[in-house]
Amino acid sequence: MHQMTPRTSRVAMYAQMQVGINLMRKFRDQQAKAAWSIPEHALNRIHALTRFALIAPLPFSWKNESCANIVFDLLIKESVFPKDMERSHPDRTAMVKTKIRSHASHIRSGNIKAVIQRALEVPYTNIYDLTHNIVNACKIKADVTREVLAGIAYLRHLVHEEMIKQGQDNLDRKVWDVFELSLKRALKSHATEEARTAFLEACLKRDIERYGRYDPDVVLASVDSSGQAEIFQAMRSGRVEISPPRRSRR
Repeated sequence: MHQMTPRTSRVAMYAQMQVGINLMRKFRDQQAKAAWSIPEHALNRIHALTRFALIAPLPFSWKNESCANIVFDLLIKESVFPKDMERSHPDRTAMVKTKIRSHASHIRSGNIKAVIQRALEVPYTNIYDLTHNIVNACKIKADVTREVLAGIAYLRHLVHEEMIKQGQDNLDRKVWDVFELSLKRALKSHATEEARTAFLEACLKRDIERYGRYDPDVVLASVDSSGQAEIFQAMRSGRVEISPPRRSRR
């Protein structure tokens, strides 16, 4: 091997140092990824937003990916996580969305479907009490309006129909795939806001006729919570509206 000149020696030494620096950076990044966990305050907000999202009347979707993306975008909008998180920390983003999907799956089956199934037993539970039971099971303080009742009435109808088809009293988690297809068909055949409002009203009327009346005086005329209204709007449209940045005054 030929003898190295001072310049080639410096180049080789620099290359070795660069390799060492890169390895140290890679090790540090791996350690940071392994050490990071979702903060408790963020977990609490994930739980709350996910539960509100799943009781939204006639949403864009109940299923994992769409729901997770909407809830994640709401978390970013609320500054629970930094705005550049998806770009700067894709691993953390994936962790958060996995957590949202997991929690949504648990709430859909453990706190919504299970409560609805029990409400199909005699004596029947009227739609207000059923909605109240679901809200309590989800441990959220929700403004219960006629529209919210109608959304739960639609879900009760889907559960009832599927239980008849399957001939069993307890539906498994996979039944939400069936519900999702029914939801997509309902949205497609009722494309306008007016048509969807009329569809929900028909669902509520059918529920009252089948399971009994409720006291209309206990139902709110509108959603008072701006946070709940925003979640519902995002779930209906399938996206989170981001306010445009303010222009600086000259």
